[in-house]
Amino acid sequence: MSQSEDRRQSEIEHESGRFPGNHERTEIESWIHDHTNVVFRPSAQMRFDRMPFQAPTDLAGVFRPHDPARVDDWGSLALIYAYVHALETNGKILDIGSGDGWPALPLAPYMQQVVGIDPSSRRTEVANENLSRFGYDHVTFRIAHGEALPFRDRSFDGIVVGTAVEQAEDREAVLAEAFRVLRPGGRFVATFENVLAARPIGSASAPPQTREPLAESVDLEEKAALSTAESGDLIYRYSVLSLRTLRETEYLLSFRFRGEIRPSPDLGTASSDQRGARSLADLSSSDGRDPIGHLNPDADTHPGIAVLDDVLASPFLQSVVAEACTIRHFTSESLVQALTHTGFAGISVHGRISRAVGRVARDLATRGILPELADQFHPICASLAKQWPLIEAGQDPAPFVVARRPPGRPRETHRRRGRQPEKR
Repeated sequence: MSQSEDRRQSEIEHESGRFPGNHERTEIESWIHDHTNVVFRPSAQMRFDRMPFQAPTDLAGVFRPHDPARVDDWGSLALIYAYVHALETNGKILDIGSGDGWPALPLAPYMQQVVGIDPSSRRTEVANENLSRFGYDHVTFRIAHGEALPFRDRSFDGIVVGTAVEQAEDREAVLAEAFRVLRPGGRFVATFENVLAARPIGSASAPPQTREPLAESVDLEEKAALSTAESGDLIYRYSVLSLRTLRETEYLLSFRFRGEIRPSPDLGTASSDQRGARSLADLSSSDGRDPIGHLNPDADTHPGIAVLDDVLASPFLQSVVAEACTIRHFTSESLVQALTHTGFAGISVHGRISRAVGRVARDLATRGILPELADQFHPICASLAKQWPLIEAGQDPAPFVVARRPPGRPRETHRRRGRQPEKR
């Protein structure tokens, strides 16, 4: 990306509200913006192209078949059956943001055709690897953006999403595109990340009228521990989640040093010829406190800032590249509002059936009964999954939302991107 493109990307972020303004930056964010030129990128580039795997590598239905001998697989399979029941179709479905293949792959046995799209080339590669393991010939994965789906209007009987809409640069455009390609009467079934389910209390010392609950974390990695997708001798990751604005921003700073020297954690007291002499393995304070885990909001100074100051002061520092991505999370209310505005009807938000079924399975396993039910694994999960409408969302960290496109006259949707869908 050229410098002019970088500047334009930052302008877009400012205009869209995804770029954190000065008034809502944390102490570490202010340091990053004051000392580096931050380039904001889509989460597909910042996060998902860099991950070897997005999902756990033993995820049932994606990396391996569901197994009744595994207690957690009962809840996992019940959730897939809940998708099947909620979709009310076994026809052609679209998985928007399919990642490593969930829920597209576990839904495949119950559908006539499954198409998965993801903007990340790495995620699409892994999904196709997992597809080859199962051997389905009616499933395809391809690179595409949810904001500009390359499909004809009303070309899918159902649409599924697994916590992916909020990852998009323009989440409202994703919903509009989902509405466009869904046939009238078709169902939209999704989960979304409910970041309010586990709410940190923020700084107790801040006045109540100015207190903003925050969740912050810092992570440091040396080059030897990094995936090949990373660039730099030292990678500094900082994430901040504001529970007031539901803005989550992740920063990635890549530091390069001359030679094989690494920055020392105590550069402030080391002489100039000693700076950079030790490895990050020594990065801990004298009292044994780990300065690069979750940050303590009541601490007098951020350990993350101390580390950044030390690294920046190193005479061996050659360059630093700063990137970031911002995600705007939904609440149940804001998602319902966005779906309604798009034209969806019959919208309801629930807890995932997998949590209730999982509790039952663990209880049966404790009593030694679960192995006796292995032969009825699928019928039991399918039957229990029919109860999905009865599960309240509560504090579920990934609620289950169902909506439908009303039958009747097609509704015109507003396309926010300049790209036109590919006719197929």
